[in-house]
Order: sequence, then C-alpha cells, then structure tokens
Amino acid sequence: MKTNFLNILPVAFALVFFSSCDNDDVPSEIKNLTCYISSDMVLTNHNPDGVDYVVDCNVEVSGALLTIEPGVSIVFKNGASLQISENAAIAINGTEDEPVLMKGEGSGTTWKGVAIMSNDNRNKINHLDIRNTGSSNWFSDVFGGFIYDAKIAISVYGKTAISNTQISTCGGVGVMYGSGASLTQFDNNKISGCSLYPVMMYAGNLTPSVSFMNSEFTNNGENYIALYAHSSNTEVDNVVTINEAPIPYLAYTSLDFVKSVSFMEGVEMHVTAGNRLGSYGDNTTWSINGTVTKPVNIKGKNETTAGYWNGILVGGESTGVFTYLNVSGGGYDYTGINVPFKANINVTDTYESHLVLNDCASALNSSGCDVGVRTGNGNTTFVNNSTGLTVCED
Repeated sequence: MKTNFLNILPVAFALVFFSSCDNDDVPSEIKNLTCYISSDMVLTNHNPDGVDYVVDCNVEVSGALLTIEPGVSIVFKNGASLQISENAAIAINGTEDEPVLMKGEGSGTTWKGVAIMSNDNRNKINHLDIRNTGSSNWFSDVFGGFIYDAKIAISVYGKTAISNTQISTCGGVGVMYGSGASLTQFDNNKISGCSLYPVMMYAGNLTPSVSFMNSEFTNNGENYIALYAHSSNTEVDNVVTINEAPIPYLAYTSLDFVKSVSFMEGVEMHVTAGNRLGSYGDNTTWSINGTVTKPVNIKGKNETTAGYWNGILVGGESTGVFTYLNVSGGGYDYTGINVPFKANINVTDTYESHLVLNDCASALNSSGCDVGVRTGNGNTTFVNNSTGLTVCED
C-alpha cells in the first residue's frame, strides 16, 4: 500500500516538470499521462511511496482499453478529466488492500471526474477511491424535455460495473446514469460529501437485479437516489422494478410509466413540488407490493406540506393493484386534463382504468379527497379494500 502520499505531493509535481510522457525506463518517477490514448495502455503501481501519474488535461481514451492496476495513484490538476469514448473501455482493478486512487490537486472540488461513454463489456470499476471531483459540468442529458447539466464524479452514458468504490468530496452528483445507460452492477459502494445526490439516473434503468441495499450514502447535500424521465412528456418507456434502498428515491421530474412498473416492499419515494407519478398505456400494470411490516411510502419532498405534489394517476387504460401503500401530500394540481379531483390517488383520465387498493392509507391531501374516481368513463373499475379513505366520485 502507498505510504506518505500527501507528504510527497510537492516533490511529485517537481518531478513531473523534469519527466516526459515516455520515461518507462525510470519506473520510480512520476509520469504525465498523455492526453489522447489510442492504443491499449496499462497504468502501473511503479512508485511505492507516492503518486504514479499526473493528469494536466482532458484525457480521452479512444479505440483502446485503459487498464489501471491495483495501488495506482493518479493526481488530476485543476479542470482535468478522464473520458472513455464510445469505442473504448476502462478496467480499474483495485483491491481491498490496494485500491486505485484518483485525487485532485489540492483540496476541494478541483477536477471534473470520469465519464464512460461506451457499452463495452470490459468496463469495470472495482476498489476505486475517487475524490475532489465536480469542478465544472461534466454530464448532460434531457430531463423532462429540458437540458440538464451536472457536475459529477462518475458519469455512465453506456455501461460499467461499479463495485467497492468510495466517492467523496464531490461538487455535484456521485454517480450519474444517463438515459441510454445500462446499470449492470452497483455493489458495496460508499458515497459521501457530494453537494447534490449520491446517485442520479433515468428511472428506466431500474430493473429487478438493481439493488442499492449494500451500499452506503451519507452526508450528501440531497441524500436521495434521484430519478428522472427522459422525454418531454415525462414518459418512462421501460419495464421498471424499484427495489428497497437504504435512502429514499426522489422523483426529480414527473414519472409516467408507459410499461409495467413494480414498487417492492420497503420502498420510500419522495416527489418534487408540482410533479406526479402516473401510469399509461394499453397494457400497463402498476403493482405496489408493500407489506404490513414494510409498507411502500410515497410522499412529497416536503414531508409535512399538504398539496405539495400532484399525486398518483392510474390512467390511460392501465391497471393498478396497490397493497400497503402510504401516500401523502398530493393534490397540488390535477394529475391530468380530464381528472376532476386534486387527490392523492386518481383513477382514470380519458380512458378506462382499473385500480384495487388493499390496506392503503392516505394523509395530507389539499382537497379532502384521498382517492378520486372518474366513474363516467365506461368500464372503469375501482375496488377499495382499505379503511378510512375518503373517495370522491364523478
């Protein structure tokens, strides 16, 4: 393991001045990492007492595999970054005893971070300690029809497995998954000290195999797993499974599920002001699978304000079965054009929809309607197997 890393930094930068990019014949010296990598490269732990590489530019890996061996230490100067292009790959092979360290020059948020654009199956981040990221915007995607730019530590536009990784001192989001990303593995990671969210992602990336339960998220500015819809009409056009997490999810935009969606037991989701959760589509099914000991909780981001968010809509010929759901704070506005009530839950807008409520509870609604049902829509059905709910019908 490296020793005296912080103490040798002044000497490290002096050595860089006298070294070249190709001084492999002097393995004990610190090397400048070239700004454009177009052939396979292995970064080695050749300086046991300190920094192995210094980055003073925006490094792009193109058409090559960048491999980083256990124990490698890399210092990024102000404004530097590392990008893995669509035709490239990265394998960060740290171990528990010898993690890979990526750190900014100085304290605070001094470098941009790492962006992975490719879908290469070789992409892997294991036992990485990454610090001081988020000096400027390094991610861009469409959130609810608007361009969203973010400062990040690690952004994934393609796919990569991330495990046993520690992110700290981040000026924005810890890990950001874009709308075209595939979340292949997120396991045993620790994210702390990010000024925004530890994780932010397109909601369609959530599949039955995605679990955050063995990761830790602490001391972040907004300690949520933030979700967004990519399209301008806030559709989530994927089959979605939302599993229990150690912190709440946050609906950063409205989320309108076009295909089937499942909320598993123990899920807690908060919704930002004036937004909604909805289901649409001819064959969309929405299941909320809470239990008596682990209900599903859906509420406004401001947990104590009635009418903070718009509420839940089961519409567009979709079918919902909600079991042990606690919902609160809805009714800020109508959840759809043809929805007559400002309720925590609404059934049907223009088309026939179907909903069954089993042992559900509702609170903090602005209008006094826990459930609003538009019964004039043909064969719409609503079955209430819950007590204490105020149902408004039109």
